[in-house]
Amino acid sequence: MPTTMSQAKTNAPDEGGKAKVEDAKSIRIHPLVLRNYTPNNLQLFRCLFYIVMAYNWYNINHHPCNEWEGTFAYYHTRPLGDTFCPRDQRQADLERYVGSALCILCIFSDLATIFFAAMQNIYVFSYITRFVNHEYLFGLLAILMVFVVFSKAHGDGEKHVAWTQCLRGQIVVVYFYAAVWKLIAPTWLDGSICRGIFLSFEENGVASGVPWSLLEQNVPHLFKFLALTGLFLDALLAGVLLFCPAGHWVQQVGVLFHGFTALTMAQRIGYSFPATMLAAGLLFRPVIGEVVAVEWAKATTDEEEMEIYKKNKEDQPELVEPVVMTEQVDARNQKNKERKQTKTNANAMNQSKPVEAEVATKEEIATEESESKKENSEKQPERYESHATWMHRNWKRHPLITAWLLVQWLLPARMPIVSNGRYKH
Repeated sequence: MPTTMSQAKTNAPDEGGKAKVEDAKSIRIHPLVLRNYTPNNLQLFRCLFYIVMAYNWYNINHHPCNEWEGTFAYYHTRPLGDTFCPRDQRQADLERYVGSALCILCIFSDLATIFFAAMQNIYVFSYITRFVNHEYLFGLLAILMVFVVFSKAHGDGEKHVAWTQCLRGQIVVVYFYAAVWKLIAPTWLDGSICRGIFLSFEENGVASGVPWSLLEQNVPHLFKFLALTGLFLDALLAGVLLFCPAGHWVQQVGVLFHGFTALTMAQRIGYSFPATMLAAGLLFRPVIGEVVAVEWAKATTDEEEMEIYKKNKEDQPELVEPVVMTEQVDARNQKNKERKQTKTNANAMNQSKPVEAEVATKEEIATEESESKKENSEKQPERYESHATWMHRNWKRHPLITAWLLVQWLLPARMPIVSNGRYKH
């Protein structure tokens, strides 16, 4: 039977369908969970992300500050550049090597993730000349990884899942606004932007060997096709990652999308962004706690529990058994107790009135089987929730995550507002 795990919290739907939190002492969790409390896919993402960050940090431009660059300091973050910017080339090289080593250390050390998140964001926000969309995204992901690894380190399964959902939401924002920008840009829709980008790559010798001008001669509408395909894939991934359950097969489209980007554009934009987005696909694999607890509430015996566990393991090997709330266990035990009492009463009746008791017992069994079939015939919930479903259920329970994602959704839409409609994006 399940045993108590002292340092954990979870959320499970109550009778009204709303999730609620119980004290750690009231949670029972199967002992097998202790064997592998953190899902392998998140461990792998952490490893890949910080390896990519080590590569990126080594290759970005580290140089001493100068007066010209100082004129491009942000008003509110000017002290960052004044305090942390290298003063000479020796300090710039030291910044490069220390940052790269710190990224590798982040794979093993939770504390190191805090220092790297600080270094990445200080670099991005010191001067406008250092701001690149990719570097900004890396800074945001680095901050979120701090919360992910520390919630895991403290054994808080509920918050670990919550911050993983926040990471997912950050990736969804990227795809959504990439699709919106392409949709509202006429020069993207007619292929002009794609044509200008790829032909300029070829002229400057950074086209990865792809003969774009020759391809255009043989396929006249090539660049328009690529532009519309990019729009379609961005929109498709935004929708699938937002509304489909974790692990949906369409998510694999991202491999094709970013694989093409890495092949054709990496000599100009680098490998860091496509590699990070490819690794981010691991975030959208199911993690512990995403198996809907209703399945477990239906279990009446240890054998049924094990069957559910085996089914989950077959579908998703890194999953471990979900948390079962104490009240669910008590309800199940009470139901089994009532069934045993019914059988005991039926046996007693058999001894005094065999014929009448037999008829009554058969009617009770038929009624019970009918109710059981009716329950089983009801629509079963999906074992894995989509990001949108999870946020709908839990946005009040995790205000910090809700606030973070709200800001991320609103910030890209600020330009039309602050420019009085002059700039659409």
